[in-house]
Amino acid sequence: MPLKNQLTVKELLLKRQLENIIDEKLILMDAKELGARVEESRVREYIRSLPEVRTTFNGDLANFLVAKGISYGQLYKEIEENLLFRAIIRQRVLPKVRVPPGEVGQDYQRNI
Repeated sequence: MPLKNQLTVKELLLKRQLENIIDEKLILMDAKELGARVEESRVREYIRSLPEVRTTFNGDLANFLVAKGISYGQLYKEIEENLLFRAIIRQRVLPKVRVPPGEVGQDYQRNI
């Protein structure tokens, strides 16, 4: 049983998940303030290419939306934010990440 000031594993996981959501929202707010956008055609193409829409629903987006219980607008916004978030990470974060060449091989060997 955890002590009064210790969090349970479930509480720690929920806390981390909440922190991730907050981080993502802050990054999206920053991106929007900078005027970053995702082209509408890119969002629409991504929606059309969703594997579950193509396979399970044979390309029928309307049935997919009904099954998921969401509107097209909700799906569009979620995809748009996801693409924007990934673009900002690629643009601002990944260029700053440096992994020494030997470290990749060492890590691979440790985790085969």
